[in-house]
Amino acid sequence: MRTFNKLSVAGWLLAGSIHGSANLLETAAVACPLATALSFNGTGLGEGTIGLAHTNAAFDPYMQRPSIAFGNGTFVAVDGHNYVLTSLDATAWRRRDAGTAFALYDLAFGHGLFVAVGNEGAILISPDGVNWTMQKSDTDDRLRGVAWGNGRFVAVGYSGSVVTSKDAVRWTKQYCDTEERLQAIAFGHGVFVAVGWHGEIVSSSKGYFWRRRKSGASGHLLKVAYVDGVFVATGASHALLISQNGSRWMRWDWEANVEVARGPL
Repeated sequence: MRTFNKLSVAGWLLAGSIHGSANLLETAAVACPLATALSFNGTGLGEGTIGLAHTNAAFDPYMQRPSIAFGNGTFVAVDGHNYVLTSLDATAWRRRDAGTAFALYDLAFGHGLFVAVGNEGAILISPDGVNWTMQKSDTDDRLRGVAWGNGRFVAVGYSGSVVTSKDAVRWTKQYCDTEERLQAIAFGHGVFVAVGWHGEIVSSSKGYFWRRRKSGASGHLLKVAYVDGVFVATGASHALLISQNGSRWMRWDWEANVEVARGPL
């Protein structure tokens, strides 16, 4: 059984998956002005969603922070506005018109495409982060998280809303046994894990059959990541939840508020 300590957990939170870079945190903080840390991988940056983290006792956990994805040689970010940001080097960023009036809150890269999700069921796709096309999402619920895994995209949002797609064009609404707001989703260990209000955690291997999991938390969970073989969920309280398989969770009490977003895929 894996053992955890504050040093290893702090490492995941601050820099995603750490592989031999002594100057990783310093480099990341300089390289990405949009967030406290940008997680790189010592063997090179892979396509997928980049890990972000922030630790500060005074920070507001409900404040929207950027979600960043990397694919096709481009970084793309959304931060709760109706536009996107793109960069080739994670240093110089350019605002791009996404062609929507709806705020965008999360994005993922997979199947050669960026997928961004947001308010009123908004789903947009782009091959390059510059040219975006709105898709029919099969829901009007506000979407807050999206992930790629097992050959499909899965997006989650308010009222337990879940929509899935294999090609990012045709989306299907799925049943999820919760009415809670789902705020974030991650994929790892062959499983999608979504977290939300009142400590809600649900998991599914393919996105269309979901099981509620006991989190032991009553506060709102706002972020979830899969980093270095472990799911990490955080929220508005000082609690940190950890799971190796997405089903069984253990609580980690932290002396400061912690926010974590998705790690490298």
